[in-house]
Amino acid sequence: MFTKAEKKKQKLRLALTGPSGSGKTYSALTMAFGIFGKDAKVCVIDTEHGSAELYSDKFPEYYVSQFSPPYAPEAYIKRIKEAEAFGADVIIIDSISHEWNGQGGCLEQVDTVTKTSNSKNSYTSWKDVTPKHQAFVDAILASKCHIIATMRAKQEYALVEKNGKKVPEKIGLAPIQREGMDYEFTLVFDLPGGGNFMASSSKDRTGFFSGKIFPIDEALCSGILGWLNSGQEPEKKPLSPERIAQAMAERLRAMETEKDLNAAMEKAEEKYKDNQVIMDIINPVYFEMVNKLEKPFENQDNGV
Repeated sequence: MFTKAEKKKQKLRLALTGPSGSGKTYSALTMAFGIFGKDAKVCVIDTEHGSAELYSDKFPEYYVSQFSPPYAPEAYIKRIKEAEAFGADVIIIDSISHEWNGQGGCLEQVDTVTKTSNSKNSYTSWKDVTPKHQAFVDAILASKCHIIATMRAKQEYALVEKNGKKVPEKIGLAPIQREGMDYEFTLVFDLPGGGNFMASSSKDRTGFFSGKIFPIDEALCSGILGWLNSGQEPEKKPLSPERIAQAMAERLRAMETEKDLNAAMEKAEEKYKDNQVIMDIINPVYFEMVNKLEKPFENQDNGV
């Protein structure tokens, strides 16, 4: 069935890409307070060794959660959920590159699975890791908070023919994340680095920034909030039992003690005991976690 197309109100999904020292963290804070005001409750998930706190004297009050390895997708999801529960208006994830190629991130997990299974081909290992990465993407897209994410960038090369020979040639900076990750954002701003703090936009659904070079300042932010708030209220669709169960399973896997695990399971059983679809999905996850938490040292020896 087709219905009339209508613009709905949006939550910000902004990515800032650039090499080290290009100003991603500072720009993320500038955008957060520039768009949503000095009273916005801003929470920073910081994988960059405390870099977010360097600017605490330059911005209104904000909150930081230091994030150390392993940078597994489920660990990112846990921190996003914690920020939501904390009442964040804006979540800054600085950065999401570690989820992909950091210690304990997706690429390392694929390598570990491949070696453990003695496989000569990593292709089959992705069947275990891709759903985890997709759950991380879904957590960003489904969040009720505005989200600003930073991505490290590296120099990208292509082989071009010169004088009859193939030689590498620089073709620009590429974000360090899974290919196509930029498609998930409403806006993607690229910071070139090298002391140049003028940004450009490689993706812009607002239509404000395409083809322009601009500084990231309060003047830049002025029209974004109006664009986000224009349109109809989004229709709230009930979650499917499978989606509810997936969220519950992620919550159970995030528990770090048996006490917390049992408390979370008791709440789930109280709420969903009459929904067999949900219980059939989360029960195996619960028992998996019971076994894991009962044998922490054995699991560590096995590389879990």
